[in-house]
Amino acid sequence: MVDRCFEFWRARGNLRAVVATVCVLVAACGTTGGSLTKDTPVESKQAVVRERAEARWQAIIKGDYPAAYAYFSPASREIVNLGTFETRMKGVVKFTGIKIDTVSCEVAACKVKLWLTYDHRVMKSVTTPAEEAWILDGGQAWYVWPG
Repeated sequence: MVDRCFEFWRARGNLRAVVATVCVLVAACGTTGGSLTKDTPVESKQAVVRERAEARWQAIIKGDYPAAYAYFSPASREIVNLGTFETRMKGVVKFTGIKIDTVSCEVAACKVKLWLTYDHRVMKSVTTPAEEAWILDGGQAWYVWPG
């Protein structure tokens, strides 16, 4: 599907931006579970949440805090803004790795158990367990800020 979009994109000069945008959105919906509901099978919910949790942590590891912040639930964004999130993430430790252990989902909420590896100012490659809450809202899985 994406290949066809890009072939069309090359052939039509004045529609390039529109077609490229639509192609990116279609591809994103196909990989991020843009149609999750409470009735979605548990395995599908778990797969989407696992993928999004991994992507959020990879953004944090790279220092791309706006990308990581984009996974915040709308309610979490009301509690903490991007600037505060960036400050908190930069000021603690340097995260270097992530390994998701388990993802368990109920009707509209999921828990992610994971292992975080980070460098602390006095120790390198510290690994510690963590747990995250995710919710399903508006057809998508969102990270819930623990604050």
